[in-house]
Amino acid sequence: MLGAPGVKAVTFDQLGKSNDWVRRSKPKRFHPIETLWRFVFIVVPTWLLGLPVQAVALYRTVSAFIALFEHMNVKVWQPLDTTLSFVIGTRHMHKLHHSRVPTETNTNYGNILSLFDRVLGTLTSTARANSVDCGLEGYDDADTQRIGGLLGLPFALDALDAALRKYSRNT
Repeated sequence: MLGAPGVKAVTFDQLGKSNDWVRRSKPKRFHPIETLWRFVFIVVPTWLLGLPVQAVALYRTVSAFIALFEHMNVKVWQPLDTTLSFVIGTRHMHKLHHSRVPTETNTNYGNILSLFDRVLGTLTSTARANSVDCGLEGYDDADTQRIGGLLGLPFALDALDAALRKYSRNT
C-alpha cells in the first residue's frame, strides 16, 4: 500500500479487484510494481535460505494452477466446494476475497492452502459465494477500467481523482 502524502491509499491488489466479475484473467491482472514486489519476495528469501530452485518453481506452478481454479467461471457444487475448502483455496472461498463488502474482501487470502486463513481468523464461509457482488465501490467507470486508469490507480491523487469522477459524471 502506498502512503505518501497526497497519494491515495490504494493497494496494488485493487487493480485485480476493481472489475465487477471474477474471471480467468484475474490471476494475471497485476500491477507491474506488484509483480516486481512478488518477484523480490520470492527470489530474496529463496536465495537467503538457499532453497532449491526446483522446489520454488514447483510451488509457483501449483500456485498458478490454483489461482486459475479459484478464478474460473464454472459453478462448483457447493457441498464439494465446502469440503475442498477445508484443505485448499477454492473458487467460492476466494470469490469472497473479491467482494464489494470490505468485511468479506479482507478475508480468504489463502492461495493454495486454506489453513492459514483458518489459523489467522481470516476465513469467511463460502455459503454466500454465489450471490457475491464483486468489484470495488467507486472504480466502475470506464476510464478507471481502461489500462491507463488501472495502472494509475495506486498513484491517483485524492483531489484529482474526485475532480475527474465529478467531471466524467457531468459529461
